[in-house]
Amino acid sequence: MGKNNLTIHTDIQVREKAWELSNKAVAGALDGLRPIKMHCPVLAEEGIHKAINDYRAKKGLEPWVEKNPHSHEHEDMSCQHEGSTTIQTQKVR
Repeated sequence: MGKNNLTIHTDIQVREKAWELSNKAVAGALDGLRPIKMHCPVLAEEGIHKAINDYRAKKGLEPWVEKNPHSHEHEDMSCQHEGSTTIQTQKVR
């Protein structure tokens, strides 16, 4: 059974709303997140973006452009993310 137009429209709205979710919003929802754990909301935002773009690629659609693209492969142990907050990270080997 196929999806009706309302369901398809709702699916698109959900993806668009998820795309707009920022790491600051995730951190705010986790009220009281310690500064050393601030990389977790960043990873959540990036994971959502990658999942949506993976879905879009599988459907033959162009990927959406990330507002704050970032790689977590660092030579030093600090990482600059959205805003002016410096987040300390551990290098994964």
